[in-house]
Amino acid sequence: MLLVFIPAESNQHADIEQVLFKARSALPPSVRILRIREVAYPAIVRSFCFTSLPAFSLLQQGLEMWRYSGPIDIPDLVFQLGNHLNAIAQQNQLAPPA
Repeated sequence: MLLVFIPAESNQHADIEQVLFKARSALPPSVRILRIREVAYPAIVRSFCFTSLPAFSLLQQGLEMWRYSGPIDIPDLVFQLGNHLNAIAQQNQLAPPA
């Protein structure tokens, strides 16, 4: 699951949506994207202890595998996300069946 933390006051909503549009094409269908708006869920946003928003957190079975916060650099963000998804996929292939 990819959590997207959206600040209450932001002029970056268009950038966030552009990242999500590009990420959807790189993400496997099994990865859900969940937007968490600071104004609606401030306690959840605070619980992740981000130093700045917007922020992104990739979770697998409840464990945080990757995070990104601060100014959005769309190519870098999509590149980092893709690398982490590939690493997770490789780990899952090497892991013994449960």
